[in-house]
Amino acid sequence: MQTFPLLDSPTHPLTRAAGAPIFISGCNRGGTTILSRLLAAHPQCCNIGRGDFNEGLYIWRRRFPDRSRHRWAVWPWRVFIRKTEAAATPETVRFFRDAFDRASGPHGRLLEKTPANAVRVPFIDRLYPDCHFVHVLRDGRHTTASLIARRVWAGYAPHQWVGAHRTALADFRRLPETRVTLVRYEELLTEPERVLGRVAERCELDWDRTGRSAVLAAAHTLIRPPDDRWPRLSRSTRSYVLSVIAPLQRELGYPIE
Repeated sequence: MQTFPLLDSPTHPLTRAAGAPIFISGCNRGGTTILSRLLAAHPQCCNIGRGDFNEGLYIWRRRFPDRSRHRWAVWPWRVFIRKTEAAATPETVRFFRDAFDRASGPHGRLLEKTPANAVRVPFIDRLYPDCHFVHVLRDGRHTTASLIARRVWAGYAPHQWVGAHRTALADFRRLPETRVTLVRYEELLTEPERVLGRVAERCELDWDRTGRSAVLAAAHTLIRPPDDRWPRLSRSTRSYVLSVIAPLQRELGYPIE
């Protein structure tokens, strides 16, 4: 397994003081927002997300513009949004480290959620070689239906879901298993204590009375049954979506009907 040394110093100050950064990824409309808000409740985390969707996109856009309108894993937008080791020039790495350091301050673990992190795992690995990735999976039928409800054309929506997860899962296979945690959105909603406890353990966050109580209190407040949009799609749209997502849906153990 190839690893990448830090470019400027042997250890980033945030990592020394508070622990390895945590980056959340997934497909948009796939559950990343709720997970980020729950982890943000942990007293050891310093969440830098902003806006309704609790994202760090305001930092990424300073160097990596995103005009894809929820289609960043689909060609041609993917060409511009995808970032690998090649993008990690000394100047770019220095810029993002400084930006994240300023946003998070001196206390707490950096917690950053942007769904499009799914297509820049190699770059983030170069940025913080000790960071932990938490990737959220959600049934492709419901993710796609939600994307369509957000005015993503049905011809793009299922390809967005497939592209986001195919790219991230392939990149994760290049990393040590200890640095990646996969979370199923459906399990997060039905078994929040078990799932969040596992995420805390994998991210090396304390799951003592204080941390556990804070996160579970947030879960009690924030977790709500999702709106089931899949049955509302036309029969022809559902058929098309399934024709695109079926192979990956099957691999991930989700229904294909």
